[in-house]
Amino acid sequence: MVSTRVEILGKNYTIRGDAKEEYIKTLANFVDKKMREVQATAPVLTIDKVAILTAVNIADELFHMKRKEDKIDKLLNQTAEVFRIVEEKVI
Repeated sequence: MVSTRVEILGKNYTIRGDAKEEYIKTLANFVDKKMREVQATAPVLTIDKVAILTAVNIADELFHMKRKEDKIDKLLNQTAEVFRIVEEKVI
């Protein structure tokens, strides 16, 4: 297990995990950027509230991406079914 020191919103954290240090730092930078975006829109919010709003925003992005992925999977399955039907008709 690797310990990686990161900085998020000016505070230092040590994150332990099996992922490579560079990957953990990339994640921390992403979170820091997102938290700074939230903080910029409402500078009076406490760090806890900034963290919660950031988590909700990231969850929203994830859900949108999952919906898109589901639509793509559905289209791929439909396309595969069309090709299967066409092959049956040709053969």
